[in-house]
Amino acid sequence: MDRETNTIDVAADSDVAIVLKEAAETRKIIEVNGTAYEVRILRLGKGEHADLLAGYDPDTVRRALAETAGGWSELDVDAMIADIYRARDQGSRSTMV
Repeated sequence: MDRETNTIDVAADSDVAIVLKEAAETRKIIEVNGTAYEVRILRLGKGEHADLLAGYDPDTVRRALAETAGGWSELDVDAMIADIYRARDQGSRSTMV
């Protein structure tokens, strides 16, 4: 099902604009009448939204998902988690001598 993309201009001092600014820093869920909407920030230039889904083919995506499903099934999850924590402890910045 294709959905049309519409641009909604929002006043910079509105509550919506404030929530969107905060969403750039932390995950936001907006709930309206029991329906939750996750706010995702896409930084697009003016007019770029029209090309956001250009060339999207759902069948190609489904095929790619089917081909890659289970691709990590042989990984040792506990070892991977340990590696992640070890890397966090070490930090990502190199020291200059």
